Amino acid sequence: MRISHKLLASGLATAAGVTAVAAISLYSITSIQDALVNLTTRAAPLHAVTLETQERVERTVGSLMRLASSRNRDELAKTQAGLDADIGRLEALAVAATRLGSDAKLDLRGFQDARALVGKSVGQRLADGALYEVEASRV
Repeated sequence: MRISHKLLASGLATAAGVTAVAAISLYSITSIQDALVNLTTRAAPLHAVTLETQERVERTVGSLMRLASSRNRDELAKTQAGLDADIGRLEALAVAATRLGSDAKLDLRGFQDARALVGKSVGQRLADGALYEVEASRV
């Protein structure tokens, strides 16, 4: 075999190797690009909704605790209105998460039931306190 044939074969092998590396690199870049597109169009917004849901759940639990310690009817009504707004926002966030492709379901009945039960209990406590003050003033 002549040197020119060896050089030609070596050049063709090198070109084939470079072409293979370029094809693999192109495939890798496009697959990373697809992952980044998925991350920016689905995962990041879903993460933001999940984070806001977590913060809203914490706020709602805090509002339930404030509701339980309400000292008068005005404070009770104000806290209940805030709880209703928080629960409404949680419902909207659950819809947004579902729209973004989340399989997780947020059951808000627990919050609604707790709000009703605590509100009723506090209302009864306030009514009993008012009745006690009326009875105590008579003595």
